[in-house]
Amino acid sequence: MSHKGLQAVKSVAIVANPKSANIGQMVHEVIDFLKRFRIDVLLEKRTSEAIKVNWHSSHEDIRNKADFVIVLGGDGTVLSAARIVGECEIPILCVHMGNLGFITVFSQDELFEALESAMNKRLPTHRRMRLECEIINSEGFLVYKEHALNEVTLNKGGIARMIDFDVFAGYERVSSYRADGFIVSTPTGSTGYSLSAGGPIVVPSMQLIVLSPICSHSVNSRALIVPSDTVVRIKLTEARHDIFVSQDGQVGRYLHAGEYLVIRKTPFDTLLYYIPPHNFYDRMRDGFGWGTPPC
Repeated sequence: MSHKGLQAVKSVAIVANPKSANIGQMVHEVIDFLKRFRIDVLLEKRTSEAIKVNWHSSHEDIRNKADFVIVLGGDGTVLSAARIVGECEIPILCVHMGNLGFITVFSQDELFEALESAMNKRLPTHRRMRLECEIINSEGFLVYKEHALNEVTLNKGGIARMIDFDVFAGYERVSSYRADGFIVSTPTGSTGYSLSAGGPIVVPSMQLIVLSPICSHSVNSRALIVPSDTVVRIKLTEARHDIFVSQDGQVGRYLHAGEYLVIRKTPFDTLLYYIPPHNFYDRMRDGFGWGTPPC
């Protein structure tokens, strides 16, 4: 292995799915590999608990110290790592060990080759746009703010009745909806919940936002694509206390009376490592069986 560029890599963080098979063995192998080159290892808390060690690094330490992050898991683990990294554009090396793998790029067999390239600064990155979700109260004050790599979702709670709401692009009203909910998705999230709601598959390098109603009462309601600089506003048109707003299906908050959503592109991106010739279309053919003859 070439040592060129190793001096620039001092710390690497590991975020793993504790439920993945053989995760303990894999994490320890990665730690041993990094320590051979005197690289400090930062373990996210759930990862340290999974491999039964009594030390871990805070999210703040990971943001301040990590040169890149290794994810061992599925797409959900990547979303967690992206949230940990936050506004810091720290590259993420995603190794597929879960059930879903549209974001994760590398197989377990490719891990150490990819790790070597990342340590030598020879691994290119894709930029993935993110969304910022704000909740504004009736007095116009910001009361909640969170980021999403995949999507922001408006969902009804336990009561099985539809939500009435208006959607605006900037200050122009797009439409009034009566639906089970609404999804505001990035291109990366287009293969997730948005796709299940009838949204299009979007090449992840594009800069746009997908608006998709969930089970709309109107058969004429369809997904809509808007430019990435669009500020999306969602306002309820009825008083409800059971409406939940989530980001990437991992964090969220209930909407209180008089509050509304403001969703926009963040000024920062998520950086994902890849090795050419890995490409989006290969993953779509494998994941969705494109080109497979019918039975």
